[in-house]
Amino acid sequence: HGLPGVAVDALRLDAAVARKQGDPRAAVEGLQTAAAAARRAGMTVQAALVDAETVLALADNNEWSAAFELQNQQPSAEVASLPVVAAARLESFAVLSRRSHHFDAARKALREAVEIHRARADRVAELGGLTLLADLELAAGAVAEAQTVARHTVDLATQLQRRDLGLSAALTELRARALSTNPASDELTQLQRWLPVAEQNGSVAQRVAALDLHALWLARAARLDEALATAQRAAELAASQPLIRLRGKAAVRVAEILQQQGKTHEALTAAQRAAELARQAEDRVAHSGAMLTAGWALRSLGRHDESLLALGHAASEAAVAGRHDLAANAGFSLG
Repeated sequence: HGLPGVAVDALRLDAAVARKQGDPRAAVEGLQTAAAAARRAGMTVQAALVDAETVLALADNNEWSAAFELQNQQPSAEVASLPVVAAARLESFAVLSRRSHHFDAARKALREAVEIHRARADRVAELGGLTLLADLELAAGAVAEAQTVARHTVDLATQLQRRDLGLSAALTELRARALSTNPASDELTQLQRWLPVAEQNGSVAQRVAALDLHALWLARAARLDEALATAQRAAELAASQPLIRLRGKAAVRVAEILQQQGKTHEALTAAQRAAELARQAEDRVAHSGAMLTAGWALRSLGRHDESLLALGHAASEAAVAGRHDLAANAGFSLG
């Protein structure tokens, strides 16, 4: 396909860079141009692959209705049956299923995609599918399974000498350990091995996630001043990009650490701001975390009725998100 093929590949590469830099809207626009160019040139396979990438970029940008609509536009049966297209569409389907809290359907799709990548001996694509699967397991509250998949993914990335591709899974494993009933004692050491990878090779989202985890584990080690400074760095980095979802998550961590420091008024203000960001992003898990922190702060201030309302809201949001572990935590605080 000559020049059209080169142009489509260049647009796809630009879109990948835009997503990494935290600008999914630019990625969507580039991919839509690429899909149109591929169709004009009769490149039906490339068009289908670009459509699957566009679904992911739309999801990044919280444009869910457009993402679902595009996913429902099926390529021809001949194109859809090609393994490379089938795997891409399974992954985009999984991201949308996760959004709808259909975790079992998402899990099944990702496992199938990983098997296709493995059969095609495409190790980089296999890593991508496993990374999505580890993150899905954690989102579904399957902490042990998330750790197992993430550890396998990190091992595979290490074998391939692609630590950059193992970064997301390494962060997922450390997030899972934070939720585990028996965390190890070496999390800070483990994380410090990955912080330079995040800084040098990570996307904006990965860098925010790494700083957020660092803040969490510093707080667990009772190094609260360092933890707050690190959480604030994550919040500043999140504020420099357009994704509200990242800003909400980072703001929740700042509020939690302020509450741990006993700075109750500041914690309440920060939690209310985090709750608003999470609400705008339609991130029920972050919203639940913000309301939980607000509830604790209100209780510390003697505002018991407001505290009960906030904690009840935290429990219901977590339950709707399918995170019964978080709902139980909020319920315990209510009790």
